[in-house]
Amino acid sequence: MKPNIISRKRALGVLVLAGVALSVCALASWQENGVPVCTSRGDQHSVEAVPDGSGGAIMTWYNGGVYAQRIEPSGNVSWKADGVPISTAPGSVFPRIATDGAGGAIVTWSDLRGTMDYDIYAQRVDSEGKVLWAADGVPICTTSCNERCRRIAEDGAGGAIITWSDDRNGVDCDIYAQRVDSSGKTLWKVNGVPVCTADQDQGFPTIAPDGSGGAIIAWADFRNGTDYCIFAQRVDGSGRALWTTDGVAVCTTPGSQLPRMTSDGNGGAILAWRDPRNTSNYDIYAQRVDGSGEVSWAENGIPICTISGAKWWPLIASDEAGGAIVAWRDYRSGTNYDIYAQRVDPSGKPLWNKNGVPVCVGARNERYHDMAPDGASGATIVWFDERRAGGDDIYAQRLNAKGEASWKLNGVTVCTAPEDQLYPNVTPDSDGGVIISWLDFRTSTDYDVYAQKVNADGSVGPIARGPHEPDPELCK
Repeated sequence: MKPNIISRKRALGVLVLAGVALSVCALASWQENGVPVCTSRGDQHSVEAVPDGSGGAIMTWYNGGVYAQRIEPSGNVSWKADGVPISTAPGSVFPRIATDGAGGAIVTWSDLRGTMDYDIYAQRVDSEGKVLWAADGVPICTTSCNERCRRIAEDGAGGAIITWSDDRNGVDCDIYAQRVDSSGKTLWKVNGVPVCTADQDQGFPTIAPDGSGGAIIAWADFRNGTDYCIFAQRVDGSGRALWTTDGVAVCTTPGSQLPRMTSDGNGGAILAWRDPRNTSNYDIYAQRVDGSGEVSWAENGIPICTISGAKWWPLIASDEAGGAIVAWRDYRSGTNYDIYAQRVDPSGKPLWNKNGVPVCVGARNERYHDMAPDGASGATIVWFDERRAGGDDIYAQRLNAKGEASWKLNGVTVCTAPEDQLYPNVTPDSDGGVIISWLDFRTSTDYDVYAQKVNADGSVGPIARGPHEPDPELCK
């Protein structure tokens, strides 16, 4: 059995990565099994990424501080080796990231500087890797309580909206939010505006931009004292709640639900969740809330998958046509977890096979998937996979708008380096492909951050070129 990622006793080992500069117009840097993004000493944790707007990606992670790196469409990492420091203040952990719409990103994280409780800070980094706000970030919330489960969304004006749960009002947790502008100034009430302060706990918030400078926030809500139900609220650019006080009910059936959400592109949102209403195995349901706070589909949601067998980890992404694509882990085989997906249109009508289409149905478990829209009403899904004895590897599959797999059966190979590759994150490039990042243990010493490009046709790494045809991205 492999040791735990946190408690692993480190063995001595060095991974030496060398490259040869052939000319100004060198070959692209993508390589088999990915390019190193960060190989600094110690384990890297919690890698996340967003598009940079130019076909590349900006990634963040933590290891004794929060760091970020940009990877270009060619596979070159363009900032400081092993990433630029976003915050090296004590206890800077668990970063979340959103695009700033100008080639850079805004990162938020939990922070223990000078306190026993986690606070929330944020920092902006531009396309050149320069941090733009105060050293180690600007405070978003520093109340004398723990702020938990942060999520972030772009505000469309170079800033971001951040939401979280905290217990400042007593033993129960409530939902709060804050907006920070492009200069790092917080725009709403100090330490955030209340989104929901109903009785009992509210937690696990998720957020999507509303396209008008505000956001829709949904959360798991224990106000009935029995189960976690789903409620949602819209806040405008000034922090004013636009819907019913403490939110509108999205799903209140017996049993607990935790929401996932994406924008519907029209001021509202589509949510998906794992639901126990019909069976102890759980099913997958979804609901749309329009911009005025009205639920659009059947009361308490429409079924996405109700076939026998446990379902876990539903993720949702916009189909960029007013609907959404939902993907989940599925045990219908009775022997191992596979990945299935379903698309729903703006009216809530499922567009693919009943109970979903297979993404990967290999002989072993597929675990921890992530998903990104492909720009053509389909999606690319990535996961780590147990099909190779002795280690977990990264695979990916693209589903087109009809739910047909576009790439190799059960996915294209992204990385099969020695040891484990875990927790992949996927972000779209500008040409129908994706950039995938993950935590990589190929050194048998520490978890590092690696990344790989998968093109729209399923080829991995640089697009094939003629023998005398340089990569135009590297010849600018």
